[in-house]
Amino acid sequence: MNILAELRSRFSVALKKVQPDAAGTQIEKLSNLVLPSQDTKFGDYQANCAMPLGKQLSLPPRQVAEQLLAALDVSDICNPPEIAGPGFINLRVLDTWLIEQLAKLPVSYTHLRAHETASYL
Repeated sequence: MNILAELRSRFSVALKKVQPDAAGTQIEKLSNLVLPSQDTKFGDYQANCAMPLGKQLSLPPRQVAEQLLAALDVSDICNPPEIAGPGFINLRVLDTWLIEQLAKLPVSYTHLRAHETASYL
C-alpha cells in the first residue's frame, strides 16, 4: 500500500464533504497538498490544503482545517491529526499500522533496508 496515495484519497473524500460543489480537478489539486512532512517533529505527513480552500470559501484556514478533520477518517492509519498554526494539518502514522503493513510484505522484501521498505509502503 502506498500510504501517501491512501492519505490523499481519504483527504479527497473529506474535501468533497467540505466543498461538495468542487470539481474533481480542484479536489485533486487540494489533495495533492498532502505531502511528507519536511520536519518530522511536526509529524510524518502534513496537509496544507486548508489555506487555499479557506481563500476559496472566504473562511479562516483554521476553521476549514477543523471542518476537514471532522470529515476525515484516518483513525486506522494515523494518530489523531493535529492542527498547527493557521491551518496546517499534521499526521503521524500509527506504529501498529506500519508493523501490520511490514508483516504483509512478501518474504523477498524482508531483506530491504528500512528506507527502501518505507518507499515501498
